[in-house]
Amino acid sequence: MRSPVTRLVLAALAPVVFAFCCAASYLAAFHDPTPHHLPVAVVATAAVEHELGSALAARAPGAFVLERYPSARAAQAALMSRHVDGVLVIGAHRARLAVTAATGSAPTEAVSQALVPLTGATEHATVTVVDLAPLPAGNRDGAAVFFLVLSALLPSLLAGVLTTLVSRSCRALGQIGALAGFALLTGAVGAATADGLTGALTGHYLATAGILALLCMAMAAPTAAMARFAPHGAALAVLAFVVLGIPSTGGPAGLQSFVPTFFRALEPALPPGVAIPALTSVSYLGSRALAQPLLVLAAWAVAGAVVLAAVAKLRAPRGGTSDGRGAIVLKPVAAEV
Repeated sequence: MRSPVTRLVLAALAPVVFAFCCAASYLAAFHDPTPHHLPVAVVATAAVEHELGSALAARAPGAFVLERYPSARAAQAALMSRHVDGVLVIGAHRARLAVTAATGSAPTEAVSQALVPLTGATEHATVTVVDLAPLPAGNRDGAAVFFLVLSALLPSLLAGVLTTLVSRSCRALGQIGALAGFALLTGAVGAATADGLTGALTGHYLATAGILALLCMAMAAPTAAMARFAPHGAALAVLAFVVLGIPSTGGPAGLQSFVPTFFRALEPALPPGVAIPALTSVSYLGSRALAQPLLVLAAWAVAGAVVLAAVAKLRAPRGGTSDGRGAIVLKPVAAEV
């Protein structure tokens, strides 16, 4: 058993380790953001697409990938569904570049700054830039979605830990119900704050509240399961959702495609990473491409609840049995004569 001094030293060192992990993760992701294979739809002849692609590869190797589309309509649909980061339609001495500022300032600026002068120089065309999803006055820099997700992250971790501390002798279904109530209330409050109070995200209250609630449950339930499994299990949730999850989101500028490969791989798998495109979709893109983010969030929420129920049953104290829902039923002991 550790002495009080040892416990005190460990308690002081734990935040230092956490600070190091955060600094190492965030700086590794954001200290030198570079575009990696940003997809751009091109509507032009094969010869023009090949010429432009060769010139782009020579100037910015690995930064962009040109994908030829048969029509401007199909290319714009891909842009609004977040399959590409820009649409370049090239005609005779004239070109049109369509972007969506709502999906992030970083990819929008990268595509515009690279393709506008390059297209003008190689194709001798005047390029017009059009924003198909402009940002409103209440969210001029597009950071509102990121900070709304961030505002749900730490409370969700706290809810998972606190409900575990007070419910070890309670039914698992009771804790899951408490977490669901927390998620619904937090989603409602967060959406109300973003919509009515600040005006940052307006016009889609119910959808915003629903996505936030699902996000909260997707983080709170796994945190509770890990905390119930072991006293320090919640540290794994902090590692996944805070240390690795925040860099994988790309931050407020939408740098998902600018971070190293490791973080790009995590972005579609972690709740914070998929919540941002989901909220962006309902707010600015007509609710397109919502299925995958919602499935990921639902998978985390359901898996967390199932594991929490299983751990509660496995961790039943000796001298009693579980009723299958995490509640402890004590066995009567016959008195000695």
